[in-house]
Amino acid sequence: MCFLLGFLFITCFSSTCAVTTLTQSPPAVTVAPGASVTLSCPQHDDNEANNMGWYRQVEPGKMLQDVVFLNKNLSIVYGDHIEADRFVPSRDDWKRSNTYFLTIRNATKEDEAKYYCAIWFLGSWGFVRGNGTWLHVTGSSVPTVWIFPPSSEELSTGIGSVCCLVKGFYPGTVEVRWSVDGDAVSESVLTAPPVLKDNTYSVNSCLSVTAPKWKDHSFFSCTVRHKSSSTVIQKSVNSKHA
Repeated sequence: MCFLLGFLFITCFSSTCAVTTLTQSPPAVTVAPGASVTLSCPQHDDNEANNMGWYRQVEPGKMLQDVVFLNKNLSIVYGDHIEADRFVPSRDDWKRSNTYFLTIRNATKEDEAKYYCAIWFLGSWGFVRGNGTWLHVTGSSVPTVWIFPPSSEELSTGIGSVCCLVKGFYPGTVEVRWSVDGDAVSESVLTAPPVLKDNTYSVNSCLSVTAPKWKDHSFFSCTVRHKSSSTVIQKSVNSKHA
C-alpha cells in the first residue's frame, strides 16, 4: 500500500472555489511509555473526502512510513509492521466537523516520529496533507513530593491526618512508607491507588494521628521510592513548628 503525498488541493464548484486545509495542532505532544495518546487532524471546510491516511517520518530526511489508511466506509488497512491493536484511526463528522484522529495505545520509544494525516477526494486526483505532529515518548519520570500537616480544625476533633502528595511519576508503581521520630509505622496509613493524568501518575498517602500523638512526637515523615531514580525521597513535618 502506498499513501499519496501532497500539500494542497483546490476544489472548484462553478463560481465558487474552496481551499481544503488540514491543521494538526499542537505541533508536538509528549507521552509516557505505556500510556495512550490521540493525535487530531481537523479539516477546515465541508468538502467531502473519500479516504484518509496517517503516515510518519522518524526524522527529517528519512522516508515516510505508511501507518494506517481509513476508507470512507470505515474499513481499515494497516502499513507494514503496524500493530492493529495499538494504532486506531477514527473520524468525527458530527455536524460536519470532519476531524480525523489517530489513537496510539501503549506507546513505546519506537513510536517516536512526526505523524502526518492526508485526505483524498471523490472523483479527483487531489489530496491534502497536514503539517504534522511530532510524538515524543519520554522515559521514566521522577516523582515530586509534598507533605502536609493536619489542620488545627482536624486536631480539635481529636484526630487528624498527615498527608504526602506524590506527583509526576512514571511508570505508575511507587512505594510510600511512613515513620514517626524515625520509627517505621504501618498502622493508620491509607494510600490511594495511583491516578494517571497528563501521562504521569500521582498518589496521595495519609497517616492518621490522634491529637495527643501529634503533640507528643516531633517528626512525621514519608519516604518515597520509585524506579526512575535510585535516590530515596523523604519529606518531614515537625509538629512543633507546623
